[in-house]
Amino acid sequence: MKYVVGTRAAHRYGTRMRQFIPAFIAIVLPAMLFGQQNDPPSTPPDLPPAAVLRQSIIAHLPQKAVALQARLTSKAGKGFTLNVKIRLDAAGEKVGASYQVDDAFGNLIGKLDLARDLGAAPRYTFHGPADAKASAPDLFRTIGPSDIYWLDLALGFIWWTNGRTIGRQEMRSRDCYVVDLYAPDPATALYSTVRAWVDEKYGMLVQAEAYDRAGDLARRVVIKSIKKVGDDWMVKDIELRSMPGDRKTFLRVDKVEVEGKVLPEDPE
Repeated sequence: MKYVVGTRAAHRYGTRMRQFIPAFIAIVLPAMLFGQQNDPPSTPPDLPPAAVLRQSIIAHLPQKAVALQARLTSKAGKGFTLNVKIRLDAAGEKVGASYQVDDAFGNLIGKLDLARDLGAAPRYTFHGPADAKASAPDLFRTIGPSDIYWLDLALGFIWWTNGRTIGRQEMRSRDCYVVDLYAPDPATALYSTVRAWVDEKYGMLVQAEAYDRAGDLARRVVIKSIKKVGDDWMVKDIELRSMPGDRKTFLRVDKVEVEGKVLPEDPE
């Protein structure tokens, strides 16, 4: 049973959408390592602050070990398929997460690890295929043959703490809050601002656009579809568009494990 976000069918998942948010967080959690507390610009009084919207997402962190297997693919140029393994354990006061990306033959491209005590600075490391030891990651480093950054894969902008809710807008048939999030270090980050559309009712990300230091659109991220996996709703397809040129890359989740148990999928 698959629903495409942006059609009438998307409204059928009702209150079950709340079960979708933990799986979405499993994809974005490693981005918590970017947070720096700054005084955000003022938000209009009739809108929730950006920090409140972020906290509504954090509140749905799964308290179980979660593992996802996904594919990152593109048909642009020579095309490619990369295998992505995501692991998350957010039980109690501590958070651990990892992203591993392999090529189509199983060779390691890179692995990003995160360990963080809640309320403390994160500890993170990166392993490349030729690295003798772990190193600090460059989150704007491209992944293998793609033009996608590690920050894109982690949707890291969600955890930039300097932000401002600027209004409301319908996006992909959902009523959304529109939030501008500002890079912690705009002088060095390749993205200076990310504009995110957040579902008003369920707190889910519907779409995001990243702008470079010149103010030009550099990346568009779209949640294309979700899928019922067992009793839960999970992100199934994410589309990433690179500008200029509008090159498309897709992330598709194929397998979900919770505490070592593979969740059954409904037939298509």
